[in-house]
Amino acid sequence: MATIVARKRKSGTVYQVKIRVKGYSESETFTNKTLAKTWALKRESTLRAPGGLDNVNKIEEGITLGKVLEWYREDFDGASKFGRAMLLDLPASGEIYR
Repeated sequence: MATIVARKRKSGTVYQVKIRVKGYSESETFTNKTLAKTWALKRESTLRAPGGLDNVNKIEEGITLGKVLEWYREDFDGASKFGRAMLLDLPASGEIYR
């Protein structure tokens, strides 16, 4: 069952929805209570459907930390100077996690 909690903020009231189904929990925040109710009903029915929890939080096999570090290095190398220290350490770190 979903729980909807109204929270007051400077920008107005927001509605936080919390769903818990068979040990799995999920939450989402909305600016409109009707949207919050609609999302909760739809998401809860999806999770309760046969096989609905099978794909939740499933880690794809074959992806290692080394592969993620290589992806980061290839895609973000030179993108900004903010992470240059991290980029200098990645090749050494990537070797450890293969």
